[in-house]
Order: sequence, then structure tokens, then C-alpha cells
Amino acid sequence: MRPVRAARIFELGAPLAMAATILVAAVSQNRAPAPTVADAPSHIARPEPAAPSGPSVDLLHLVSITLPPLPADTGGHAVEPVSEISRPKPNTPELTKPAAPKQGEATRSSTKVTPPRAPAIKAPTISTPGLVPVARVVRPTRRDARDGAVLLEAMARGEAPGIRIDWPAYRADRDTLRAYLTRCAGWRVLLSTGEALWSLEEEPGTNWTPPQATSGYMRQVTGTEETVASELIGRIRQRHDLTGGQTVAVVARAFDARLIGGLANLFGAETVTKNQVSGRYVIDGSSVQVSGFRIGDRAVPGVIDLGRIRQCG
Repeated sequence: MRPVRAARIFELGAPLAMAATILVAAVSQNRAPAPTVADAPSHIARPEPAAPSGPSVDLLHLVSITLPPLPADTGGHAVEPVSEISRPKPNTPELTKPAAPKQGEATRSSTKVTPPRAPAIKAPTISTPGLVPVARVVRPTRRDARDGAVLLEAMARGEAPGIRIDWPAYRADRDTLRAYLTRCAGWRVLLSTGEALWSLEEEPGTNWTPPQATSGYMRQVTGTEETVASELIGRIRQRHDLTGGQTVAVVARAFDARLIGGLANLFGAETVTKNQVSGRYVIDGSSVQVSGFRIGDRAVPGVIDLGRIRQCG
């Protein structure tokens, strides 16, 4: 960056993330509790047998009853009382109480069986390596432009390290950008001799005086863009009988105010005025953008959308 009078120079033209709950549905079979058979009376009257009416359908036996054999004298109607009713043992494990240890015998270890714990189920950690945060896109508003105009005045006085914005790498994109800047930003290529600026339109020997609407920042044109403008610069030298000098370009104050205001919106005014900020023009479809920002040596995401190529502002 080279100072040219009171103006500041910036921007180069070079392309440079199981958990599973296992529900043990103890599908209870809803077994009805085993019925309790009450104590039988001393005599039970035998009911008259019913006439057979086909095979029995009483298939559900809740208890098993064992009766004694009938007495030898079958003339009587009374029957001996039921001497015994055997009941099924419940289908439960037999519990035994551990015997007390004898005197002088060491206490036995507990025989209690602890069921194993179910392994903990840990949800897997989901990570996406190489995930790049989404860049915030700012399209400068009128308020941004007003704020940017204030910052521009301070930065043009040398109160900021500077701004550098590179041009696209492809020739077609550079041609598109050049046409856009010429039409919408007042892009104008000049010859700087350090003490004065020279244009092709002025009278021979008369230097160019920037209008009030011109930005206080002046672009240093190098690399490919300097080659493109070489014919024009040669004619300027010839017209004003000059040798040497440097190819520069200027833009309108309103354009730089929008650009710097967008940077302040994106990164903050203090960051823009206290750090070297760099980026690159990008032709994204039908719009012109600035992205690929670096603040100092640190890359930072963000996009400034300057608008459609065929429109201004």
C-alpha cells in the first residue's frame, strides 16, 4: 500500500451431531389365584347323579381331590367324610433359612444372589468432521451506508490499517466485475505521479482534480488489471508528457460507504478500523459479492452482497 497524497490505497487487482428403553412387559398371564378349599364338614350329602348327556366338558381343574373308597355296605346313603384333601403345591421356589453358625465358627458369607445389572445404554455421539459454519450474508442498507460514510472519512485520514480486496481469478469474472464497477461504482483508471493524478480527458499538462463525490480511498492497480489498463496509461503519459508513475483507480464515495458499512455490519466498526481487512470480489451467478475475508492473519466467515450485476445499489 502506497500513500498517494491524502488518499489511502487499498485492494489489489491480482487474482490471488441407542437410547433404547426396553420395556419388559411382564406379560402377566393374569393367572387367577389358586382358590382356597375350605375345611370340609363332617358329612357331605351326595347329590343325585345327573343323567349322562354326552362327554364332560369340565376341563378346568383348579384343585385335585382324593376321595377314600366307598364302604362295603352300600345300602346307606351317608358317606364317610373326606379324610384328606391334597392340594397342589404352589409353583414357588422353596425358601430355606440359613442355619445359625455354631459357636466358634466363622459366619458364612451371604448366599444371596444379586442379579446382574443391565448394561447402561449410552447414546452415540454424532459428529460431523469438517463442518464449516454457515457464513452470514450482509447486504448493505442505507443505514449501513451512512455509518460507512463516517468510517470512510476517518479511514481516509489514515486512522485504519487499510482494506484489500482482490479481484476474481478468472478473466470472464474480471471483465464482468470491471463493467459493473465502471457502471455502478464510478470506476476510473488514472496515472499517479505521487504529487498529482492524471487522466486522458484533461488538457495536456493539467492534472486531474477529484470531484467531491470521489472516495478518499484510492485503489492500487497491479497485476493483470495493470496490464489491461496499460494502453490507457500509455496514452495518458503521452498526452501529458510524463514518464513513470503508477496505475491507480478511484470509485465513488457512495460505493465505498456501502462497502465499508457492510464490513462494519458484518464484523463491527472497531474491528474494521483497527485491523487489516482483506477479501475477494466474487461473481456469484447474477450478483457481485465480497467474501473470503481475513482479519489480520485469521480467516473469518462472512459475505457482503453488493447486489445484482445489472442493477446498481
